[in-house]
Amino acid sequence: MFQSSTQIKLQILLSKVSLSDRDKEIATSLVHGIGDWDAFISMSALNFNIPMVRRHLVALNSKTLPDYVLPELHGLANEISFRNLQIASIQKRFQAECLVPLEMPYLFIKGVTLAAQYYPDLGLRPCRDLDILVQKGTMERVARHAMSLGYQVVSPGVHSRTLTSAQDIQAALKYGSGLSLVSPEGLLIDLQDQLDRTSGIFDNVDLFANIEQVSFAGATFPTLSSGILFNYLCHHHARHTWSHLHWLSDLDAMISAKSFESTQALALAKQLGQLGTVEASLELHQLMSRFTSDDDIDDLERGRAFMGLCIANLGGALDVEKSVSVNLQGGEFMFGWQADPELISTARRRWWQHVLRPTLQQYARHPLPRILQPLYYIPRWLELSYLLQRRRRHLRRLK
Repeated sequence: MFQSSTQIKLQILLSKVSLSDRDKEIATSLVHGIGDWDAFISMSALNFNIPMVRRHLVALNSKTLPDYVLPELHGLANEISFRNLQIASIQKRFQAECLVPLEMPYLFIKGVTLAAQYYPDLGLRPCRDLDILVQKGTMERVARHAMSLGYQVVSPGVHSRTLTSAQDIQAALKYGSGLSLVSPEGLLIDLQDQLDRTSGIFDNVDLFANIEQVSFAGATFPTLSSGILFNYLCHHHARHTWSHLHWLSDLDAMISAKSFESTQALALAKQLGQLGTVEASLELHQLMSRFTSDDDIDDLERGRAFMGLCIANLGGALDVEKSVSVNLQGGEFMFGWQADPELISTARRRWWQHVLRPTLQQYARHPLPRILQPLYYIPRWLELSYLLQRRRRHLRRLK
């Protein structure tokens, strides 16, 4: 059994989209044990759990809540709902202005599309940006068309800057992991031409061959087929060490859908080589209810491993996730049982290639002409030396 505080148990239980009668009984009991509601609300905000917490606390109608709790949650949750409506509007316009006219395949991933497809309400899943998948070789065309309509290409991160010249765009394509655009309203739009750049899980899948359509905001948007989407979410969320609670909500929302078939999800996972990750994600979903009760959970070893990552991240800060993620194999897999050995080896090889390659942040800080850009390799090699030293120190501590 996890040695977790009442606050953590309630946070995880309330991240479910729907509560069973037993869940409600346990939640009511846990609510009585919360002593610091300010800290609870702060943790909910840091972990993208405000809409679910508000939804369930209102339904529980507990008389023990301090008077200020629900009004504060209402205000925060309403801001998220309004933000999602804004994102949906921008997504609709971007599709109409920047994607449809180019007559090329594209898919909207996660975000408000996922919320509209699997959640009871668009405002229940906090979203920050748009993720769009396009075919290889088409990102520059989309970006240049968007730039002509007032969108900006930027280099994300600490040294963010607007990229405007032909040299800038070529550097972004060469050194970045995609292209980052900013809408006139300031919303970040991430263009990608791969679901995953390191592990190779989806390398041999034609993601545009079997798509699904989702309708909301007065438009219809293409997205991944449900089987690929579930496998992708399991991999993506595990790669980020389950560091936000709305990723647990994604699990519950998809698994609770009438169309979801666990046997199909597992069969596809085996085909993709990541059976362990999907099995553990399904166990993690079971634990969302069971670890708050007295049930025996010894049979859910892999799910408990994922839950441990989630709990370790509940501090909510990015540096916490980075600390937890330091042992990811190839930057992708925390545990050797998550994927086939070949995929883990591929991830390691590609991760080192990524480490050696110059970054877009380097170019953003010092935009050298193309002929001088090989100089970017020098600090990358120095960084590699530092990483190797840090790895050796970590291994010595483990001995």
